[in-house]
Amino acid sequence: MIKQSKTKATLRIAIIGELKALLGRIKARKAGLDVSSIYLLVNERGLKLSQQPALRWHFQKAKEAAGKVPRPRRAPGQFLAVRSAREGRRRH
Repeated sequence: MIKQSKTKATLRIAIIGELKALLGRIKARKAGLDVSSIYLLVNERGLKLSQQPALRWHFQKAKEAAGKVPRPRRAPGQFLAVRSAREGRRRH
């Protein structure tokens, strides 16, 4: 079950096309690992892939394999200012 974060409304997602194919490949891979896990993305030992750093590393390798040029990494203390588009257009 998927809930929308702001309204908490339950959402339905049709599992068709590329999404269905992707989930089928993930299911087949997990069956070949001989592990059971409730997590969709797991490593070879059946442990979930966390966002930091394992999942980032896998996506980086996939981008390199696809020929995509990776964005340069920022220094550890460097942040970007995130503002809504409306905020920049506000009249004083």
